[in-house]
Amino acid sequence: MLEENITMPTPRERRLANEFKRIQSIRKKEGLIDFRCADLTAEEASAFLATSMTFDVITEALPGFLEVEEYVRRFPDRPPEKYLVIFRCTGLRKDAGQFVKTDRHLLEIVFGLDYPTKRPRFVWLTDIWHPNIDPPYLCTDGRPFAIGTTLDQICLMVGQMIQYRNYNVEDPLNKRAAQWAIQNRDQLPVDTRGLLDGRVNSRPLVSFSGPDLIEWTDAPSAAERAPTDPDGPVVQWL
Repeated sequence: MLEENITMPTPRERRLANEFKRIQSIRKKEGLIDFRCADLTAEEASAFLATSMTFDVITEALPGFLEVEEYVRRFPDRPPEKYLVIFRCTGLRKDAGQFVKTDRHLLEIVFGLDYPTKRPRFVWLTDIWHPNIDPPYLCTDGRPFAIGTTLDQICLMVGQMIQYRNYNVEDPLNKRAAQWAIQNRDQLPVDTRGLLDGRVNSRPLVSFSGPDLIEWTDAPSAAERAPTDPDGPVVQWL
């Protein structure tokens, strides 16, 4: 009997398949996160391996993104290598000196040929006013984007960043936005809706306040609250 030639998936292919499953798990009908997907073009694949690249390479490839169902129909056995993530939560942008709320934000996440040896690349595509986002750059060093953070977790963290539920003013990309956030903490977050269900939180948010990091999370009910740790972070109920 002749043995069949079976091609085993590479570590990169296995990781890409897992990331595709994970991001689909947060794509909810009522949610505030959606995405399109595609493979890397040969030009992109080469460009993302270089130390620098022009923004034209990215923008020229944007029309190649497909709806999830169409991508799966065309390539049933090949997970995507890049994603165009669409956030419909509320954030801020600056227009003619005025702060404007906006509900459409686009982030491209690219898994290059050197993944998983190196983390994916992030390219911010829309205007935003945020300490840790300065288009096309998104701050990914350290928290919250530690090595091993999965694609679904990244999307949820970025959504909270847009909402000003998560921001860091210690080493900002946009120093003016960081100073503004420090001076206007009473106006933040700008959106308290859950990213998966689109619902306004029925319970108040809790703010974990350190000298540099502000992180808002859903407040536990009274039965869920643990005794306050005197050496832990400052907790402020709103």
